Amino acid sequence: MTTTPAVAGHSTNLESGGKRFWEVTREPGQQKAELPIWTASADAVSVSPPKSPPWREDIRDGIFVLHGVLSKEECEGIIDVSSEMGYTEDAPVSLGRNVRHNDNCVWIVDPFLNDEIFKRCKDLLPGELSVGSGMRLSLFGLNRRWRLYRYSKDDIFRWHTDGGWTGSGLRGGAPVSDVFDGRCFSWLTFLIYLNDGFNGGGTRFRIANSEFSVTPRQGSVLCFFHGYHPLSPLHEGEMVEEGRKFVARTDVLYEHPPGTMIM
Repeated sequence: MTTTPAVAGHSTNLESGGKRFWEVTREPGQQKAELPIWTASADAVSVSPPKSPPWREDIRDGIFVLHGVLSKEECEGIIDVSSEMGYTEDAPVSLGRNVRHNDNCVWIVDPFLNDEIFKRCKDLLPGELSVGSGMRLSLFGLNRRWRLYRYSKDDIFRWHTDGGWTGSGLRGGAPVSDVFDGRCFSWLTFLIYLNDGFNGGGTRFRIANSEFSVTPRQGSVLCFFHGYHPLSPLHEGEMVEEGRKFVARTDVLYEHPPGTMIM
């Protein structure tokens, strides 16, 4: 995992279309010294769950899709708020634009929205993991640090593997990169497809000598192991041929026994 230290930030409050959001800090990117990190009020995105419960489709070992997690209205609300916050070509991550050729917005989402989405799919996620020499980890929640990506025509996220993260959050309005003080670490990517209707832009995996692609569907979530997990797959966000693609990447956190954090 690569983390970036916060630098002196701003606390600008913005009001746009009744959605209140503000900048909590700035972090260095690959190209720019300061990139905004945002948060928003609990009512910035109206919660309107899908009428049917989500369901799980297993794709390959350790790769699955949760269908129908978010409603069309929720997805559009997240796109609207993040677009008001603004997307940048640079990002506070270790991969440069030669690999991650898309636009980026980092949003520390409020606990209500984060917990609501986790509650919907909690029973579809692995409740326990066994890693290392049999260490047992318990499902905890979702990372509040969402990395939103906007792909325009010809944008692509080239082959890479995802890293693991500690659980981020806010304390007293200030961002904290490890808000659970070493108790939690992520083992699964939680990639929310916020829209569809574009050409290209699937998520392509390479495992052993085979490749396959998952087609984005609005409101669905693609999950797969990452970081130090042995099933962490090589994958890419395929080039968008026409239209725009929006996704939100966060992480599934697991609680570790005391003194066993893997970093």
